Amino acid sequence: MLQSLEEYSTIALYSAMAVYAIAFIFYVVDLANRSGDPAPIAADGNTPAKRSRSLNIGFSLTVLGFVLHA
Repeated sequence: MLQSLEEYSTIALYSAMAVYAIAFIFYVVDLANRSGDPAPIAADGNTPAKRSRSLNIGFSLTVLGFVLHA
């Protein structure tokens, strides 16, 4: 019983590390896409910031990685 829990823990840890690495790649893609965009001019301050798809995927993968290693 204890041996199988140890194996599950190791698999979950390595899975979390892989998911964090993939999330990091999506964050890098988001930063690369935003670096070429001109800075938006805020007219009234009520306009919400536009989030890219890669940022959303990166955040979701970060949450998944946290769940795997928690």
